[in-house]
Amino acid sequence: MSTAASLDIKVVYDARSRRRRSRRAAPAPHGRRALSRVVIGLVSLLMAASLYYGTWWRADPELRLRLLMHTPLPGVDVGQAAAALGPSSAEAPSAPKPAASSTPVARKHAIWFVGTALGWEVLCTLATCALALAGGALLGRISTSAWRAAGMALGFAGLCFAGWKAYGLWAQYHRFVPDQIRVDVGAAVLVFALIGLWIARWARGLALLGAILLILSSCGSVFGLYVASNYGALQPSELPFSLLPLAALIFVTQSLWGWILLFLSRRLPV
Repeated sequence: MSTAASLDIKVVYDARSRRRRSRRAAPAPHGRRALSRVVIGLVSLLMAASLYYGTWWRADPELRLRLLMHTPLPGVDVGQAAAALGPSSAEAPSAPKPAASSTPVARKHAIWFVGTALGWEVLCTLATCALALAGGALLGRISTSAWRAAGMALGFAGLCFAGWKAYGLWAQYHRFVPDQIRVDVGAAVLVFALIGLWIARWARGLALLGAILLILSSCGSVFGLYVASNYGALQPSELPFSLLPLAALIFVTQSLWGWILLFLSRRLPV
């Protein structure tokens, strides 16, 4: 009886020691999971910021001028209309000459051209907001309440800055200018990043959504380039090289993180 009892005691002691060893080993994989979420979340936020800047502060001013020159309205002076687009558009170095309005695209093609341009901006904005939402959610998965509060404070500071900038534009021009919508879109991206911090449990699905929309926006960029070139808004001499290699480069550059995120979203530790 004593021998059997001693054997039972040894078995219980061994099981308990194994559990202790497993608890000590647990933090290592957890740390790797947290690091992967941080890296993916930060890169997603960086891509959202880059796409927002490229769409609204680089492409939009030039796009507005080209739309104006190639889809003129009867009775509208092109020079005055270009100035009405605001400071960023009026001072664009590549602003076209008013004389170019003598060869606009056909009316039925103009509607298609304008719709493509607006659709591209909407698609890129949706991809930007989705990436910001996914980035915030991934960071929210690993943040403590203190880090989450710091992130919220930083986001609200950005919103206050956007509001101050919007007020300054209105006080300066006393009318709506294109810079106003650019600031508003930037504020919306910040809001989506803040929302992501609070819906962190949906990080995997949001990452998948951001990847899909980023790839679709890349397709939209290529299609928009084709439409602008086909209808005369973009001349071959203005391109750094031929249309097909340029379209391939734009697609690969813009969609690269989307493909990576599409692969990683199915393997994200949640």
